[in-house]
Amino acid sequence: MSLSEYISDLTIGTVERVTSGSITVRLLEDAPHGTSLNSGTLTRFPRINGPLVIPSEYGSILGLTTEVVVDKARDNPSDELVPMPAPVRRIVLLPLGIIRPDGEGSRLKRGIPVFPTVGDPVLIPTSSELAALTAASAELASIEIGRSVLATRGPIFVDADRMLTRHLAVLGNTGSGKSCSVAVVLRAAISRAISRGRSNSAPRVVVLDTNGEYAHAFDDLAITVRRFAVDPNPSDEAEQLRVPGWLWNSSEWISFTGASPGAQAPYIRRSLASLRSRSHIADDRTRRLSVILSTLDLQVRRVVRIGPSAEFRDRQDQGRIVEVLRGNSDHLVTHENDDLDRALLQLHSVCTDIEDQYYDGRYWENIPLEDWENLSAVLTAVLGLCATEDDRRTVHEDDPIPFDVDLLADLIELEALEESSGSAMAWVAPLLVRLRSLLGDRQVASLAGVSPMSQDEDLATWLDKMVAPGQVTVIDLSLVPLPVLHLTVAVLTRVIFEAHQRYRRINRGILSTVLVAEEAHNFLHRRKPASEDTPVIASELCRQSFDRIAREGRKLGLSLVLTSQRPSELSETTLSQCSTFLVHRVVNDVDQALIRRLVPDSLGSLISELPALPTRTAILMGWASEVPMIIEMARLGPAFRPAAEDAQLLQEWSDPSGPGSWYRVVDDWGEAGGGSTERDEET
Repeated sequence: MSLSEYISDLTIGTVERVTSGSITVRLLEDAPHGTSLNSGTLTRFPRINGPLVIPSEYGSILGLTTEVVVDKARDNPSDELVPMPAPVRRIVLLPLGIIRPDGEGSRLKRGIPVFPTVGDPVLIPTSSELAALTAASAELASIEIGRSVLATRGPIFVDADRMLTRHLAVLGNTGSGKSCSVAVVLRAAISRAISRGRSNSAPRVVVLDTNGEYAHAFDDLAITVRRFAVDPNPSDEAEQLRVPGWLWNSSEWISFTGASPGAQAPYIRRSLASLRSRSHIADDRTRRLSVILSTLDLQVRRVVRIGPSAEFRDRQDQGRIVEVLRGNSDHLVTHENDDLDRALLQLHSVCTDIEDQYYDGRYWENIPLEDWENLSAVLTAVLGLCATEDDRRTVHEDDPIPFDVDLLADLIELEALEESSGSAMAWVAPLLVRLRSLLGDRQVASLAGVSPMSQDEDLATWLDKMVAPGQVTVIDLSLVPLPVLHLTVAVLTRVIFEAHQRYRRINRGILSTVLVAEEAHNFLHRRKPASEDTPVIASELCRQSFDRIAREGRKLGLSLVLTSQRPSELSETTLSQCSTFLVHRVVNDVDQALIRRLVPDSLGSLISELPALPTRTAILMGWASEVPMIIEMARLGPAFRPAAEDAQLLQEWSDPSGPGSWYRVVDDWGEAGGGSTERDEET
């Protein structure tokens, strides 16, 4: 068969009109209707989004069908006959790319170097050309994620590097299959990496699991799965989630406490710098002494420098310094009869003598300068036994150096005593109430690590748990207390980002890690305007952290996978940096309008189909796909499917066994007493 005969057999129409965004085709009278066998395989024709090709000198121009119409045209222009309307079928194509021969098969490249002209034939694609629609551009990185809805249901392969390294957004209404799609993509990429056997490219995935859906999504893979949760259930084999307070920077602490920027925030910053600068001292008693007494030493030396005041308010502030100093010196004596104990006992004795002489039980008299100088000398001697100058080195308030979080409120209070005016404590008192109340919450305490710091807890240990090679880390955020949800995510993402920054600078290479933000609209809101006097809001810190990863993460090997059912509520910066979109059913017109703005105008006809997409079906657009494709995502087994199925309402209501007692729920909640189990058994 000659080439002209081969083309003739596949031809279904001719080009009638060409623009930069569309090609109008007039179908032949004998063109198939409904199905076609011209290419040797059963092809649905003509169908919306169905592929057609136009031969050119660069290869076959690929177009997707966006419109199918029947016109009543006058096709007998002879003057001898009465013109009669005759039906003419026309279709409109969206030009997408060029299919070129590549070895034994074909390869699809986006872009049209030369457009066709009027009269060019339009063909049904061959099986080789259809295969080019679903093949990845890099075979070593190709992963199968589903099947084509239109191209003879062939398997869809995508380039995992393209899909994951430049940020992926999975969008769609609830119940449309977003979570399963994320699991399909991640499982395929992990399996592909393991099959290639490159130990130096061990997968690193961190899943911020908003609703606790991914606990068992990766159990069957040859990879370590480590789960973290607040108050984990032992049957889930999860570990207690810890985002310790020493990891938080000053902005995060200010947000946590709601500190006012002008009056209260400076106390937090100074206290954090003081705690971090001495917290590396190994001995617990020496560390506490160095932190607490150093602040008091500054206050004593200040009184010596400016001189004691006889004014009533100043006398009371200075007297409180002596009271606090006496109480701490007595509390920190260990009775080991060493030099430090003897120095502390002497300090306690000096403070007691001053208190006995100048305090009547209600008010303080003015303490003479010589007594302050004597107290300063004794205090300096105690501090000289606590640590060397090297141990008391100055660090930045935001350095991730471990410290005892339960000391922060006390130190802020001590810092306030340094102020000469009596209004200092009035400013700080509300801050201290909020801070102690928040840290007194059981769940916050377990998350932030309020208990005394363990000596083996440091940044390297924490990162080894959270971002380890050959590991999927599933962080269940479903029970994170609401006051610290945004803060927890902000700290996690910021520390992971900064760790990758330093890894690249030190090792001259990147550390490829995928960070999954499930239901990202919960903590990745659009930017809200704020003035300089507005307190730092945790949600803003969270958004800033994600925006930074979106802008700079690719260069560090840190990539994002976002899922959301409300893309219109997401940060514009983060969403605009996503290069690939996997869009499921979207009904809301505001969300549709946003998605339409994120993709080229020529793809508007595809976006109009979003409300009609069935579950598990999505449109793949962007960098990972040479052309937009409608995909039926691969089906996951029930054991590995994210726990996001719809409730079976009638089946549950018809179950005679009922839902069971609330007592076990209350027990797990941590609010029930010891008799709840008996009540449950009686019920």
